[in-house]
Amino acid sequence: MSKQIMIGIREQVELVENSHFGSQKQPKAFDKNFTHGGFVFTHEGTIDGDQMNFSVHFNDGIKNEIGLNVTWRFEWDGKPSSRCREESIRKTIEIEAEDASIGAKFSLPLSEIISMADGKSLILRAVINIHHTNGLKGPLKRFDISNSDCSDCIVQVEEELFYVSKSYLLSQCPKLYYKTLPDRLKVYRVHPTIFQDFLEVLHAVPGAIMEHNIGHILSFAFFCGAQTVLDKCEDYLLNTESNVTLREKLNHSNDYRLEKLQDTLINQVFDVEYLDFFLYEKVLRSQNYSLVMKVSNRIDVLRGEPQCCFRQFPSLPSRR
Repeated sequence: MSKQIMIGIREQVELVENSHFGSQKQPKAFDKNFTHGGFVFTHEGTIDGDQMNFSVHFNDGIKNEIGLNVTWRFEWDGKPSSRCREESIRKTIEIEAEDASIGAKFSLPLSEIISMADGKSLILRAVINIHHTNGLKGPLKRFDISNSDCSDCIVQVEEELFYVSKSYLLSQCPKLYYKTLPDRLKVYRVHPTIFQDFLEVLHAVPGAIMEHNIGHILSFAFFCGAQTVLDKCEDYLLNTESNVTLREKLNHSNDYRLEKLQDTLINQVFDVEYLDFFLYEKVLRSQNYSLVMKVSNRIDVLRGEPQCCFRQFPSLPSRR
């Protein structure tokens, strides 16, 4: 089953410049690199005779399997055209790093591009979604059999085996859901890739937390009570420049009870309407009552109302 990893980055290029003299300008070739989720993509447009070829490539030095979806949209003066092209691809890299690239591509006649522009500027947007990965980041620390000399326990996650210290793992994860087998522990409710990332954070491996995996790491850490990992993820969200939005951070702070992050973010929100939505649709439903007061007091400040210690909220059914 595929899983959504990174969504919705929009990389744009001005394909045809606006003409002020009535003459139609020709499309321009381009070659742009950009970063999404810590990984480098190349967006390229080349002219070959009377055709223009477009491509988005993911470049990485590790052999990976990746599911990539790219939708190209043409817009002029901020209005989308009827021309929309979508490509999906899923391949496994089996070539050397210097040539390793996978992606999506399509072609259009130059005459059709000029017709779409109709003397105006023409913007091409590439909306990129990565919905499946296997080995995208690559292991930063190995927990396979090569680590057996430093371990006293084998952990099985689906069909993969991890060699770890049993006492350290269980002391750090008091709520870990596992089954004891004769020669190993079998851990449930986590994907092997996420468990690998989780172990790297648990063992303080630099660079283990990234934009595309922090939500999964937080979810599993919260599930198994790994406070050390939760703290490290919270520090990442507080101190690292990233493309994780303020609203995504707020949702993480509520879902996983990250109080330092809550205290920092609440005063950065000035949208009362959004805070109302966040309070009633997110915070109250998760029964996070300490955050209820922080959000409601922030709403009062923005509305210029006196803060109060008691507020009437609609009752919600208790969770069973």
